[in-house]
Amino acid sequence: MSGIQIHPRLDLAWYAGWEKTIAALRFLPEAYDAIKNRRLRPIHTFHLVDSHDVPIGVSSGDVCYTTSDNDGIIGSLIIEFEDRRYYSHFGIDLIGIIRAIRSNLFELRIVQGGSTITQQLVRNTLLTPDRSVTRKIIEIILALLIERHYSKREILALYCECVVLGPGVRGFEAASRLLYRRTLANLDVVSLCGLVGLLRQPSRFYPGQSKDLFLKRQTFMARIHTKRKTGQSATNNVCITEKLPNPIPVRQMKKPRLTLVMQQVCREKGLASEDIKRVGFTIDRALQSRIDLVLRRISRASDIERIAAVVLSNRQCDVLAESVFANGQECEFSPTFTRGLQPGSTFKPFAVLAALEEGYTSDICLMSAPFESTQIKNKDGSSWRVRNYAHQYRGNLTLTDALRFSDNTAFARLCEMIPLRLLESVYCRFGLSEFGSTTPAIALGAVNGGVSLLQLAAAYATIARNGVYIEPRILRFIHYADGSAWWPLDDKDKIVTSHSAATLLKMILAGTLPQLAPFGFSGKTGTTRTGSLVATYNDEVSVAVWIGNRGRRSENDNKGWTALRAAERLIAEGLLGHSRDPFKI
Repeated sequence: MSGIQIHPRLDLAWYAGWEKTIAALRFLPEAYDAIKNRRLRPIHTFHLVDSHDVPIGVSSGDVCYTTSDNDGIIGSLIIEFEDRRYYSHFGIDLIGIIRAIRSNLFELRIVQGGSTITQQLVRNTLLTPDRSVTRKIIEIILALLIERHYSKREILALYCECVVLGPGVRGFEAASRLLYRRTLANLDVVSLCGLVGLLRQPSRFYPGQSKDLFLKRQTFMARIHTKRKTGQSATNNVCITEKLPNPIPVRQMKKPRLTLVMQQVCREKGLASEDIKRVGFTIDRALQSRIDLVLRRISRASDIERIAAVVLSNRQCDVLAESVFANGQECEFSPTFTRGLQPGSTFKPFAVLAALEEGYTSDICLMSAPFESTQIKNKDGSSWRVRNYAHQYRGNLTLTDALRFSDNTAFARLCEMIPLRLLESVYCRFGLSEFGSTTPAIALGAVNGGVSLLQLAAAYATIARNGVYIEPRILRFIHYADGSAWWPLDDKDKIVTSHSAATLLKMILAGTLPQLAPFGFSGKTGTTRTGSLVATYNDEVSVAVWIGNRGRRSENDNKGWTALRAAERLIAEGLLGHSRDPFKI
């Protein structure tokens, strides 16, 4: 299942005094509804694979799988060590509670608990381990309710799947795969005893924390089990072989950003986001690793708050790589799939395309000088005024030179020459805007709500395809636990501009980024006070890079890292191993 919570959960640690009681009373009806409707299920982990079906990680949250212990051996061990009267009590073990109170009073500290398996299930699904009388009372109430609506076998199975056995590890199946790299059904009794030994103090005995403590605990549990079964001491009569675990680091397996992207696609397309078993992405794992390495290094620069990049295949507009890093660490949330970036001058090529569609040529003359419109008004009724940074003006410019110099005043004059509806149409056709939200300032990169890095890369991929738009995609399939599957429909290519206009635009863009020309890339940069962008393409792939500055700085301050400099490094080091064969339309 996805990371979406399917039943309520109450954390009483946030409350104090009588607030705990009030919160508990408000929570009870919701919790009872979840129990009655049998929605107590752990959030199962699903696997993520790349474009070649090579595993690239697992979903975010705790790692959790459906148990494969068909013989019920683990269940019998849990009952043996945790709740020997499990099948005779009704959710609360009064004898166990009395024994625990007596032991704790004798030691003058908490040395033994009286919780049943059912109570522990409540803590692992509906509550959190807050130490308070209120939490214990509501735990008892919910345990009694669970015993009414679930069978003993169902309760034990749920407990086996959702109990915490280590940092980020839920359930015995997940612990078996992460520690021994085998399914639970294929473990011997000694290894199973080691897993059961984690129940008391998983944070202490988990082998990722201390392998020695885990082995001592495993041996201790195995000897007790053997003695109970045979009636003989394992020390003298039975050889207990230590089964060495080889734990897989959980943190390195999780891909929370890809999981969020998957959930977003499910919401947009009305797909179920529960009971997912496997998700196929369009990502190229090898390319992704190289891009990650480059961005990780760049993100450690002192002037960078965050850096993101996306690489698209021009042929099918598949996302081949997508990365976001800050301070050398991978980020969970991504501007690639979330609108909010101001694109700056990366939007100017589409204003050039609108001029070409209107019949203008690349040799038209545009004045680079302070501009005050006689036609376009601001919302307050004042005239629209545009200035260049540092009042640098160049006189008469051709359309090609205006784009090369990224001259704001020249493009402001161009906007007066183009009907607003045509300007709107071009940006909408390329997937960059919506009708009703466009002003002439969009040609300079002023966009209500901003754009996503993916939208920008897809628009430039459309230029690379000579005006053929394909909606970008990152998911190849979703496989569900019941055997069903979702496959994306092949979107029909949309011709969004004429071949001649697109070809001419590509000729104009060819000289705008001389730093990337040796790699065969063309495109445009964009700079704001909070960051910088570059969108570029060659015959095969399109790349968009964004850098968020640490603090505001001048738009023309080229000190430190810029998106263009980062893109140059990314293409040279990250894309170098990728196929460079020209793509033919």
